[in-house]
Amino acid sequence: MICALRGAARSVFAPRGITIGMDHERGFNVAGPEWGIVLERSGEITGGGKLSQESYEQFLHAVCDRLQISHVALQPREENDLAFSPSL
Repeated sequence: MICALRGAARSVFAPRGITIGMDHERGFNVAGPEWGIVLERSGEITGGGKLSQESYEQFLHAVCDRLQISHVALQPREENDLAFSPSL
């Protein structure tokens, strides 16, 4: 998972300053200097900070490609929202 997140982040964002980690609840986070994406263990994915909708969606699709998961699995919680709940 870490490799997929790292590869996806590098393909979409400038690779400089990207950090990837795991929280105490075993969720993952990917962050740049002014943005962040949280992938919770429950399956919810949220983005924040100075993160464009386009970059956010490109990142999610790149993660899907690396994990060989269909992009159709990504369903926005609300239209134009920066939160997704994958339906895997």
